[in-house]
Amino acid sequence: MVVLFSSWLALELSKMSKSSKNFITFEQALKKYDFRQLRLLCLSHSWSFTLNYSDHEMNKAVIYEVMLNDSFFHDVKTHLGVFQVSSNANAVTKFDEHGRTFNEHFSTRAQCFSGDSLIKLSNGEYKEIGNLQSSDEIITIDQSKTISTEMIMMLDKQISKQALFYTLRTDSGNEISLTEYHLIPTINSNGNENYLFAKQIKIGDYLFVLFNGKLKYSPVINITIEMKKGYYAPLTMKGTLLINNVLASCFANVNNHHLAQYYMTPFHYYYKFARFMSLYDPFNINKTEGLHWTVNIMLYFARYFRLDALCL
Repeated sequence: MVVLFSSWLALELSKMSKSSKNFITFEQALKKYDFRQLRLLCLSHSWSFTLNYSDHEMNKAVIYEVMLNDSFFHDVKTHLGVFQVSSNANAVTKFDEHGRTFNEHFSTRAQCFSGDSLIKLSNGEYKEIGNLQSSDEIITIDQSKTISTEMIMMLDKQISKQALFYTLRTDSGNEISLTEYHLIPTINSNGNENYLFAKQIKIGDYLFVLFNGKLKYSPVINITIEMKKGYYAPLTMKGTLLINNVLASCFANVNNHHLAQYYMTPFHYYYKFARFMSLYDPFNINKTEGLHWTVNIMLYFARYFRLDALCL
């Protein structure tokens, strides 16, 4: 068997990693981790340092692979998306079984908040994001004021699937975990609001936070990329909500928050009409798991009328 090894590992697999906390042989590492994980660790490792076989480093290696795969497939989807609009869509949808599985996994890229997120209700209580119901009254921020908005539906709901999250921690102690192409408002040097993807946020960028009941701008002091289980994408009437008291958009994979909110207008009117007719869950969010059908409708119109608004 041919393996990748550093100067600290002999071919007979007898020497140890010299990290003070991880005195194990390569043979022992193979018993604990599969060969794919070890290969990823080697590929993402700096050869000037000793290999570290800790669980933390192994998880970092797997996350590294997920990021590479997602970045690659995002580029592919960009080209395919343009091709589908300008040419025959059937030409790019004839996947074999393996291709369909691969396409389904990456094309439905997570676009939500982590399952451990807490939402502040208008009555002052907090609710786990996975327990939100249609018509729940939620606190959000509009024009620098706290207001109440209604929960309409879940645009995406995955209870057991894992996803890669960007966890942003602010100086105020607030944290928010969202996927890389999810929009979040920031404050620029001129004091104007600007929506960015989570992956575009840098240390020092200011976010809207609710601190001790008051709105303030707090700089990001730490960014962690991590895998978490479960993700959800609530949609409110205002198109925004507070996640762990940090203001965020309800939308992802779009370049313009306000345009996305505009596309949801028909669903807002339908929701209001349904509520008038005493229908309290018109979009069936309590039984539906996965990407909601309304998202596909929104993407369909955006592809044909405003392709530039999408981050495919």
